[in-house]
Amino acid sequence: MRCGRGGQCPYVLLVEALARTGRVGIAKFAVRTRERLAVLRPRRGVLHALR
Repeated sequence: MRCGRGGQCPYVLLVEALARTGRVGIAKFAVRTRERLAVLRPRRGVLHALR
């Protein structure tokens, strides 16, 4: 596992699990006053959000 400082372990675990299983994640986030849904896909070891 490649954990660094600042609590990165959960993100590393999520990226590895999504890549291993071939699944995507769904996230809800807020920008200013609007909430949006996004798809989280692992790509080259990082998470990419698609709106």
